[in-house]
Amino acid sequence: MTKQIIYCLCMLFLSACAKDIPVYNTTDQTYSIFLSDSSGKIARVTMPDARIADNNYYFTVNNENINGAVTWMKEFRDNIYLGIPSQYRVIVINKYSFKKVGQFDFSISQRIPSDIAFVNATNAYIAHENDSTISLVDLYSFNVARNVPCGKNPVALAAIEQQVFVACQGDNTIRRIDARTNTIVATYSTAPVPTLLTNIQDDNLVSDKRRLLLVCKGNESESASVSLMDINGAMTGTYTIALAAGKELPRATAITKTDFAFIATQTSVWRYDIRKPEAPRRLSPSAAQDIYYNIRRNELIVQRTPNLVQIAQSNDMKVISSINATSPVQALIEIND
Repeated sequence: MTKQIIYCLCMLFLSACAKDIPVYNTTDQTYSIFLSDSSGKIARVTMPDARIADNNYYFTVNNENINGAVTWMKEFRDNIYLGIPSQYRVIVINKYSFKKVGQFDFSISQRIPSDIAFVNATNAYIAHENDSTISLVDLYSFNVARNVPCGKNPVALAAIEQQVFVACQGDNTIRRIDARTNTIVATYSTAPVPTLLTNIQDDNLVSDKRRLLLVCKGNESESASVSLMDINGAMTGTYTIALAAGKELPRATAITKTDFAFIATQTSVWRYDIRKPEAPRRLSPSAAQDIYYNIRRNELIVQRTPNLVQIAQSNDMKVISSINATSPVQALIEIND
């Protein structure tokens, strides 16, 4: 009896120490996809019927307009972060109520917010593509704590625990910043024009073995490329993503729970196997402007044309349903809950 009690106590202790693992409701067949347009309207689309329930859902909830194109949307914990480059702002809304809870305003300095990465529950970093700094921001007070120097034209961010990686297009580098000191601790050279940077979420690996997915746009003489990069800057699995040099424009990437990376370009959707890297497969020979992975349903949301969004299977991109937007789509997101 004593051994059983000790065993139960040990199991409870280990459970308490384990990392939080997201639990998604996969039985709920109804959910929403949100589509932003060039005027700042955000439409709510009910699924699976693909019906536009509200063309301006942000206004319906908040009784105010955004008045600027929302070009990216990122989910973190209970909030969604809306990037509005033309207004130099990031608006923060609660993902359940869609109520505005705060914002980060860079209009005085006119620094364009191009991406955001979350280090912990209280802090995040925002990149500014027209500057040489990133902003450390407080997620509770919605204040900018400090400006952190980095390379030229930082466009994309990714965080692995207390390490923040910054893709700088102006000097073809990745800067690694230690979030504990807010200082650059390493600089890594990349292929021309690093554009997309994504944490692969290797949570089962020790921190030194964690990796990122790097996509570089290339230039007129070098093709776009995809690589795996560890936290020490070592590049592996580098392959071109192109039909010819200078002919591809990587726009977005999505990584599935089966470790496939899908890369959207202006001509195709490419699939890259992270587990056993080889030349990316041109899975769909038609353009994609944006791509998003719905983890709870294991589906891809792909923007095919300015007004057409498709829901597709994540293994072969077979189309399940389509959404015909009334206005050209700038960004899209499906909330995981």
